[in-house]
Amino acid sequence: MSALDTDLLRAWLRFEPGACAEALPRLSGDDERALLDALDEKELERLVEHAPVWWLATTIAEHPHLRWHEAVAGAGAHPNVVHTLRVLPASTRSALLSEVAPRRRVRIQRALALPSDRVWSVLDEQVQVCHPDELVAAVVERARATSEAGDDPWVYVTNADDRYLGQVSILRLSEAEASVRVGDIPLTDRPRIAATLLLADALRGANWQTYDSLPAADDQGRFAGVVRLGTIARALGLDAAATDPRRVGLLSALLGLWTELLIAMVSRSRNAPS
Repeated sequence: MSALDTDLLRAWLRFEPGACAEALPRLSGDDERALLDALDEKELERLVEHAPVWWLATTIAEHPHLRWHEAVAGAGAHPNVVHTLRVLPASTRSALLSEVAPRRRVRIQRALALPSDRVWSVLDEQVQVCHPDELVAAVVERARATSEAGDDPWVYVTNADDRYLGQVSILRLSEAEASVRVGDIPLTDRPRIAATLLLADALRGANWQTYDSLPAADDQGRFAGVVRLGTIARALGLDAAATDPRRVGLLSALLGLWTELLIAMVSRSRNAPS
């Protein structure tokens, strides 16, 4: 594989990480090694978020010199990361997590300790969080420095005890006076969902007709991340894109159809926060 081929694969991984990651197991050993050695931290993070778990488990063992711990730390308790860590040998898993920052490591370990059918296993932690006393200018600058196209359009506001207070759109912050505190801007409040809730119960109980995402709280009431309707549907095997769809009966099929309709409705307004 030439240097140009490697650059093309890296570009594909950046712009279509899911499709690229699914194709990587077909690379030869030498080509795979050349690509992995060329990946930067963010690209390696995308890899652990999207590549097949069986392939990741083998690849991590075969290439221990790569900065897998940084990729795991960046991805947090992403479902693919949690599934991958579950199938790794205990010694490898411990070595990876020992190099992750304590707070992120605790969240990942909690996700590992919970059954995979809980909300915690599908939480998105890659969201913008701030405190009400922060100035708008500082929050907007941080959001611009860390956000990418297609990211969550919200900033989630938490207090000193890590409790969710509400959320405000990045667009609203961009239009506000730079010297104003975030807490002085009216916040949008959404229902909280328990991170320990069963996925099936979260799908049935939450108001998904109104929202496509909800803030999640841990068992101490602290903000734990964001749960999204589409992620729950994929975890339950209810969406058309599920890689391993379950055999379902009539009731489950109807629930799946209802879910797909909801996903279609809320996705139209995802990037137009109200």
